[in-house]
Amino acid sequence: MTREQWETQRQTLRADFLRMLGNYPAREPVAYEVLEPAGEFTDIQWQYLRHPASSGLTEYVMPDEDVDNPDYTRLRIRYPGVFPENPVTAYLRIPKNRTRPAPALLCLHGHVAGQFFGKEWQDVTASTLARRGFVTLAPDALPFGERRNLTMEHYEWQDNHPTSLFADERLWYQRLAFEGRSLMGVHVWELQRAIDILQAMPEVDGSRIGSIGHSGGGVNTVWIAALDERIACAVASAGVMEYARLAREHLFSAYWNYCPLLPVGDIQQLLSLVAPRPFLGIEGAHDSDFNGEYNRAHVYPAVREQYARYDAEASLVQHVHVGGHDYTDDLREMGYRWLTDHLQP
Repeated sequence: MTREQWETQRQTLRADFLRMLGNYPAREPVAYEVLEPAGEFTDIQWQYLRHPASSGLTEYVMPDEDVDNPDYTRLRIRYPGVFPENPVTAYLRIPKNRTRPAPALLCLHGHVAGQFFGKEWQDVTASTLARRGFVTLAPDALPFGERRNLTMEHYEWQDNHPTSLFADERLWYQRLAFEGRSLMGVHVWELQRAIDILQAMPEVDGSRIGSIGHSGGGVNTVWIAALDERIACAVASAGVMEYARLAREHLFSAYWNYCPLLPVGDIQQLLSLVAPRPFLGIEGAHDSDFNGEYNRAHVYPAVREQYARYDAEASLVQHVHVGGHDYTDDLREMGYRWLTDHLQP
């Protein structure tokens, strides 16, 4: 296949993936609404943060963050999502002392037990990158954080610890499946709206927008980078997985991953749509779903062929670490450097 033939095929493939995700309203220009600086945590959220088993959560959440510090301002914002009754809430961090429009990043959370948090799970990542000169937008994915159904909290907190029932996510998946749609489709549409908002900001250089995430946030980074070319650079930690393998080996996966994609293509085809833009995949050798060694043998070779059509092999990098479903400081720093190298002037 020539590069010209691939260019034609990729447009069809991208359209087929979008069609498979379901029908959603047309996106119109919208403005975000600035809310009070911080929402109130519920008693169960505080119990979760203060639980002895949650001591490591400070690697993610900053409940005492200074929202107007010398380096950046953090705004808590709201804007329309797919469903009018459930708008998107997000943290928008804007660096201070800018001399020109800055690059921007989507900072995407994954699955948080109980759905108790969403955007807060990106506090450390988003604040670190804001200090390094990026405008960062960390939204709550449906139905996490402020978008969760509070009447479900008693299902998600039992015997003084969080469960992994994800009851509200299951109910949204069920509703959307009945409608011929998917949670992944909702996430992609709402992330495209987030890009719309970033591109409309005078503080942002709209040609330098990237995405970073871990686990479900890594998965969503893969999808938005594949389906929207406005993402100029991406880092997906534990975000690359072969869907046919999940089905074949009976591996459990999150509800927001469920969509009828295999008649269109698998991760090899999806990730190929990112080429030739810079993409860093970080995966553990002992991660079940996002297995780095499996991906090295069965996913990246096919994707690398597409990058080679653009003489851009160096723009596709996979890092396999010795752990499992980890997101340690050194792995985060690897992603930060990748984004800085490719998006900072």
